[in-house]
Amino acid sequence: MEQQDQVKYVFNDGIEPIAFTKDELIKQANADGYETSRHPDSMAASIKAAEDLYDTKFKFTVKPLARLERIHEDDAVLMNVVDLHDQQLPGFEGQAKAIEIIGDYGMPGDTHLLMPYDQKTLSMLKSFDDYQEPEWQQGFDRQLAKAPEYAGSQDLELPKVTADEISKIVYEKEQPEDLETQKKIDYAKQILQKDYVQDQTNQQVTKFLDSSKVPLDKRAELASRIIKGRQNRQNQTKNQIAYQISKVKPLKKGRER
Repeated sequence: MEQQDQVKYVFNDGIEPIAFTKDELIKQANADGYETSRHPDSMAASIKAAEDLYDTKFKFTVKPLARLERIHEDDAVLMNVVDLHDQQLPGFEGQAKAIEIIGDYGMPGDTHLLMPYDQKTLSMLKSFDDYQEPEWQQGFDRQLAKAPEYAGSQDLELPKVTADEISKIVYEKEQPEDLETQKKIDYAKQILQKDYVQDQTNQQVTKFLDSSKVPLDKRAELASRIIKGRQNRQNQTKNQIAYQISKVKPLKKGRER
């Protein structure tokens, strides 16, 4: 099945989100006599039909989540890192990753929640009494070592995940190009730390490089300029040294006796 066919249209009545695929929406609307196929925009008509049938409101679409790694799992909660590059989710615009929480999370019943993937959120979760087991603490520490300082402040509730869906979860590897880009950004931050005065401008540039709200390609572009600047300075220094050496006259040997 194509991924586009697995896109879910998420509705929320303020209590609990529900989701349908495109085919499910159209089939359901037609079964209830809406005859959306006669409408100029059958998808819009199907969404409106679902809003009427379930007394709810359409909120957003979500593609199948690409799960990169498991933070940890116990009898009550599964926590993952998910890739958001191919998503357009409200409150997570421009963010590269999110923390996915499946299970009990201080609320009645099962929960499916996305939270910002950053040090602030991870530190908060790490402090919770429910996550004081060594395995949880180690899982958070692994993520804290590589997560940005701050990514966002909004959480997003997703439709519940069934036990069958949980059993079929697979974890994808991060794309090599993303890893290489992150290495470039980290190197640029090292240059800022070593080569420049630690002033407000430097801090702003570092925050820009760290911000998951900024598209990865834009951060990579700035990192490349910083790295290129260092290379140019190094080459200029080498040329100056070579020039100075070329101007030094060799000492004349004294007359032999």
